[in-house]
Amino acid sequence: MSQLHDALRVLSSKAFSEVPLDDLNNYMRDVFTKAELIVNTVPPPPGGDVYPSAARTRTEPHAAADSTEITSSNVRLPPPDPEVVELQKTWGKPLKVGNKDNPLGVSVWKTAGADRHGAWFARRSVHEGLGFTKWKRAMQKEFATSMAVEEGPGSGSVRGIGTDKRLEQKIVDGVGKLEG
Repeated sequence: MSQLHDALRVLSSKAFSEVPLDDLNNYMRDVFTKAELIVNTVPPPPGGDVYPSAARTRTEPHAAADSTEITSSNVRLPPPDPEVVELQKTWGKPLKVGNKDNPLGVSVWKTAGADRHGAWFARRSVHEGLGFTKWKRAMQKEFATSMAVEEGPGSGSVRGIGTDKRLEQKIVDGVGKLEG
């Protein structure tokens, strides 16, 4: 359980002065490793078929023109390592969310924060119709969207994540881009 909470700490707010600018390569790789652990601990959606035995439900890979044309997929990952299965239990049972608020039937999970002052929420789903490139492009626009809101701090957050202004932007060769 503490392994998951240690990994979740990398998602907490951090002063830019705490970021080791002289060792960004290792710092970012550590963040990505912990993020992968977090993703792997989120329980998979129920049912489905393990890839590669699963069949596509759509004939065209990127056919969705908007969110109403995205469909749930039956593709599932192979069973995770036993260590990850134990960490999945930390999320408990899925929250009950009505069909109106959750038309795709995505399971939403909650685990208490290690500091007893909050909770972490997670969801995992596999959908067809939206290609990775389009999804990635939309995710990359979210900080810019949150910065465009000129109200109080945090008022422009998208899915609970946001920023008020960009102070730094660094490209780390072979790893990615850091923005703070």
